[in-house]
Amino acid sequence: MLVNNAGYKERHEGDRTKYGTGRTWQINFLGPFLLTEFLARRRERDEVQYPASVINVASGHESESNLNKVLLDSLEG
Repeated sequence: MLVNNAGYKERHEGDRTKYGTGRTWQINFLGPFLLTEFLARRRERDEVQYPASVINVASGHESESNLNKVLLDSLEG
C-alpha cells in the first residue's frame, strides 16, 4: 500500500522552478504521481501478482493542476 500525503503551500504563487511549474504543484501532485508511476512500472516488470493499493490524500486544490503531456514528457528524463 502506498499513501501519498503531501501538504505544502508556497508563499509566493508566482515563483516557478526551472521546469516552469510551482513548487506546490511539484510537491503535492507531481512527486506522488511520479512515485506511483515508478512503482507501478516496477511491479509490472517484476510480474508482481498480489494487488496494490494507492491512496492519494488531497486538499481539494487538485483542480489547479496544469498537468499536460508536454510537461510530463519534459520531466521524463
